[in-house]
Amino acid sequence: MIYFKSLFVGIVVALAASAVWILVVFVLPLAVPVLVSRRSDTDGGASMATAYIDSASILAVALVGLVAGFYWQFRSIRKSRPQS
Repeated sequence: MIYFKSLFVGIVVALAASAVWILVVFVLPLAVPVLVSRRSDTDGGASMATAYIDSASILAVALVGLVAGFYWQFRSIRKSRPQS
């Protein structure tokens, strides 16, 4: 049961890490030029906004999140159980 709980938490953390990665990689390159172009002392710059997401980078972030979440939950469960 320890492994199942740890795997579940690892999957949840992997999904959350992937969502944050997509937000950072896709939304920020589109939003920052728009926000910069709203300043009165700039010439613009929103026309050059591009965003590119590679599936390999998302999978790498998800894998790191899975391992980190699994380890974190597994360690916390092992600490809370009495030693025999």
